[in-house]
Amino acid sequence: MNRGATLGVDVSRDEDACFICFETSPSPIQSGCACRGAAGLAHPGCRVRAAQALEEQKGNVAWWWKCQTCEKHFTGKMRDELASAWWSQVLTSNGDRLYAAANLACCLSEQGKYAEAKEMECEVHTLLKRAGGGVSGEGGGCELSRELLKAADMLNCADNLTRTLLDQGKHAEAEEMLREVLEVQKRVLGEKNRDTLTAAGNLAGCLVHQEKYAEAEEMLREVLAGSKQVLGVENNETLAAARNLAECLVHQGKYAEAEETQREVFAVSKQVLGAEDFCTVAAAILLAGIFRTQEKDAEAEEMLREVLAVHKRVLGEENRETLEAASNLAECLTDQGKHAEAEGMLRGVLVVKKRVMGAENPDTLAAARNLAECLVHQGKHAEAEEIQREV
Repeated sequence: MNRGATLGVDVSRDEDACFICFETSPSPIQSGCACRGAAGLAHPGCRVRAAQALEEQKGNVAWWWKCQTCEKHFTGKMRDELASAWWSQVLTSNGDRLYAAANLACCLSEQGKYAEAKEMECEVHTLLKRAGGGVSGEGGGCELSRELLKAADMLNCADNLTRTLLDQGKHAEAEEMLREVLEVQKRVLGEKNRDTLTAAGNLAGCLVHQEKYAEAEEMLREVLAGSKQVLGVENNETLAAARNLAECLVHQGKYAEAEETQREVFAVSKQVLGAEDFCTVAAAILLAGIFRTQEKDAEAEEMLREVLAVHKRVLGEENRETLEAASNLAECLTDQGKHAEAEGMLRGVLVVKKRVMGAENPDTLAAARNLAECLVHQGKHAEAEEIQREV
């Protein structure tokens, strides 16, 4: 229904017209939200004016990146146009400068414009410092209110920014930004707030990237304790926190405690989510890895057989993850000297990979190498040589 229809006026419009102004020139673009067809067509300028009006009327800046009709995020060119327009506006007004800067930085990063994104990230960095100290910007626009900090969109932007820095190997800069975000959230939202716990988990992950395992472990223990208290033992975020802690413990060689933690994750995940849930399967794979690290091959084999059975049932025999699960099980069997069964499994993996991925695919070549190694273990050197020559 168009705007005229809602007013009781018979207004028809071209299917290629902007749904806001009904004009076809210049050509409107798709908004990239959930609105489809003509409902998603609009001029960026019209979207900008709508966002300005809605921000003024409702005091909510979300309309700069979110459609007022379907409430889904804009994507593509529409998002970029709005992000640039919002940033231009806040430079000369009392707008929410921190939000606008973070939003534009995310857009630039996603476009691969890393140099420009870096400039905006520095702006966000500066504004976060001011916010953390409780100091407002020139127009009072960069002080973080409780409502802004609670907004998931702001957390997503901060997460995107730090992920960009991590992708570029700039772990120290990402860590500094995450520490500032966490400090502000602790002070404004409290240490047991769900968003604060998420921020702490993100910082811990950054510390793990830098092999600062002791500090990461301490932080992850706090996150896990807080998640259990706030969200409950069976919550997905609590289970994720426990998995992260188990992985951090493995990095430090604390295998017994990592196993205990991961056993609990697997048991709860299986009970609450079911054996075929992705999270349960991921928990089983990690637990199997911890078993193998401690040379508990029989327990690892049992777990990996369960993983393979689920993959076959849910994803199918030829799925890439199913083939990976079969390869992992074969490796575990080899460690136990069960070479004949491992050989049969690896032959099956190689046949499927050749058919599905092609003989020259890196995964296919890796499968052939694994089979050759298994044959060597059994003294089948001639066949192993033939396969390896082909590789």
